[in-house]
Amino acid sequence: MPLAFADFPGTPVGVIVWDGNHTFPGRYSELLRRIRCLFSGKRYASLKHLCEKNQLRYAECDKRDTIALKNTLKSWNAELVITSGCAIVPTAALSSVRFGGINLHPSKLPDWRGANPLFWQLASAQNQWGVTVHVLSDQIDGGKIIAQTTVNRIDGLSRQQITQILEGEAGVALLKKSVQQIGAGTATPITQPSTTTPYARRVEIKDLANAVPLATLEPTTVWNLLRFLGHVPNDWLGIQGWQSDIHWQACKFTKAANSLLSNTGKETEESGQDWTLEPGRLTIDLVHRNGRITLIPKRLTGLYWLYDKLGRCRHSSSPTISRAGR
Repeated sequence: MPLAFADFPGTPVGVIVWDGNHTFPGRYSELLRRIRCLFSGKRYASLKHLCEKNQLRYAECDKRDTIALKNTLKSWNAELVITSGCAIVPTAALSSVRFGGINLHPSKLPDWRGANPLFWQLASAQNQWGVTVHVLSDQIDGGKIIAQTTVNRIDGLSRQQITQILEGEAGVALLKKSVQQIGAGTATPITQPSTTTPYARRVEIKDLANAVPLATLEPTTVWNLLRFLGHVPNDWLGIQGWQSDIHWQACKFTKAANSLLSNTGKETEESGQDWTLEPGRLTIDLVHRNGRITLIPKRLTGLYWLYDKLGRCRHSSSPTISRAGR
């Protein structure tokens, strides 16, 4: 997103990584990233690398050190702070910033305030995804709304693809418009109305069964969540035995016209855009109501890798991921 600022009104000053666990990469880690970047074809190895190549300042601040953030912004003579995907920025740190701060949040506020809005929009099977630009306040995602829009849901996308559509395209367009209005003094932020949606909390993999019980989900929703997560939580789907030792990923979704899948039923297929299914490869079919999700190994090791290469591992039986939902 920092490159998108190039055609914004004003002059981009720099990028601050606002973190809270002291996991900033060290000198040697950064060097390794840049070496890998040379061979991978990527333009940038890290945010720091991006800033260096685009003559932007770069700083790292621990989220518990408000004074350090305040001093950095003051030394940069920053007039507007734009945040996205970081910890809440205390308004006290913005005292020297002329226009204060705004945040890009991937939901249509006031719905789905919190750290994990994309996951919960998918889990709740919303037909549209939202994105909002709002004023930074001391309440999490609770500041006044400057601009927002929605995008029609597209099934089977990865987290990166959803982020690109919602934030990298729709969100950046909203930010540009908002910055123009703030600079011209024409922005009219409105107070957020009340909402009935819960806080969009982070969900650990081990808590998925309690957070989003499979029996309550439609097959398309399960497919979307698996594509978003990028891997298959074996315990959540009830994958047991030797198959639970393998890391799986969802690659194809088939939906039947009736409540039970059959070879004669009318079916439609949707493949994940990142993968193609290889004939004879080790796969699992997960059947849920009128949907079938095909899994392929994300990573094979040891004998599983050898069996797969020799063609001994064929299409496995089709476990049912939610008997209650059938």
